Parts: sequence; C-alpha cells; structure tokens
Amino acid sequence: MSATALPADVVELLQAIHDALIVPAAKDPVDDLARLALFDRRTGDVRVVVAHLLKSQYLTATDSAETLRTWTAERPVTYAPFIRMDDQ
Repeated sequence: MSATALPADVVELLQAIHDALIVPAAKDPVDDLARLALFDRRTGDVRVVVAHLLKSQYLTATDSAETLRTWTAERPVTYAPFIRMDDQ
C-alpha cells in the first residue's frame, strides 16, 4: 500500500513521526551523548503520542501529529551535526 492510499491525517502523522526521528549524527564525538539523549527523548515522544491516540476516543491523527510537531520543535538539535563532504 502506498502512502497515497492512506487517509491524509494518517499520512500527516507518519510524516510527523518521520521528522521527529531525524536526529543527525554529531560532528564532534563529545556531542554523541547529546544526540543519544535527544533521540531517546524523541522516540519516547513518539511512543507517548501513538499510545494516547490508540487509547483515546477523542484524539485524531491530526491532533497527534500537531502534538508531536510541537514537541519536536521544543527539542531541537543543539549540537553541530556531522556533514559529509559530498553533502556540501
């Protein structure tokens, strides 16, 4: 099944999950712990959002996507990300 076959609100939630889980590698190995902590926090956010959506009679996938986007924006990457030379 392609994403185009899914309801728009589900695609929106999947995109928010995808975006939340993009946590780039750190440029400096000293920042690896910060990266790990951020990834751990964001995966926890995803689990909470999905769990609440599955248990709630009132939440929608759109509500869940909005919550996840807000939380992701509140927890930005704070370290210098690693950039491959061929990406420049």
